[in-house]
Amino acid sequence: MFQEDGSLTVSYSFYNILDIKPPCTDDQLLKAYRKQALKYHPDKLNGCPERFKKIKEAHEFLKDPLRRDF
Repeated sequence: MFQEDGSLTVSYSFYNILDIKPPCTDDQLLKAYRKQALKYHPDKLNGCPERFKKIKEAHEFLKDPLRRDF
């Protein structure tokens, strides 16, 4: 969660999971989430449940503007 210098890297890894660059708008975030969720949904052929959970977690974290700007 923290790098050696004490900086927090969680939010940036969430951006990487959703394949977007900070800063982003709410619309960009939602579009990226839907695209990744559709691609990795467990009900789809070749879906990935673990990846889907990470995508959902990233979206839950980044949809809050206060945590997103952290």
